[in-house]
Amino acid sequence: MASNSLSGFNLPPGSLVPGLCDGQPTESVAIAGVLDIAHDFEVVVFSAEGTLCRNGKTLPAGAVLVPTLRRKERKLAIFTTETDASREELARRVNYLGFSFAPERILLREDFSNLKKKFPLAENQRILLVCSDPLNEVALGHSYGLKTLLITPDGNDLSESLGIGSHYIASSV
Repeated sequence: MASNSLSGFNLPPGSLVPGLCDGQPTESVAIAGVLDIAHDFEVVVFSAEGTLCRNGKTLPAGAVLVPTLRRKERKLAIFTTETDASREELARRVNYLGFSFAPERILLREDFSNLKKKFPLAENQRILLVCSDPLNEVALGHSYGLKTLLITPDGNDLSESLGIGSHYIASSV
């Protein structure tokens, strides 16, 4: 169980520590992939690395999933926690890999403080953050009250041991 030993500090939303120390440990539910739970979400936001693509290559499951979710009329976006990332560069990279994302659908860390601007009709509990990094991405999702799905190809879920368990876990999207 995570403790909130830093509760006396005034930390900005989206910083790493609040996600780690929110005092609300989550036990992950194992699922086969995003399609198992897509009906519960209006918006699905994928990590820029490790979910739809890895090391500059498109993952087969990601290539199939994106068009399927679009047919189901889900709003899709890509996010990164990199502090020096640019929307245009990230859009160029993922589009080169066969995905079609406008720069407006690329979320940077600062965008999480106002998701209503990007998705005016979606409540935070109806936004799924598909993550590949428990320490940065799952913690970011927790700090903004978003549901998280951690993709771990090897099946190891380190997030629970860190006290920031994702809501869902799968070995592929």
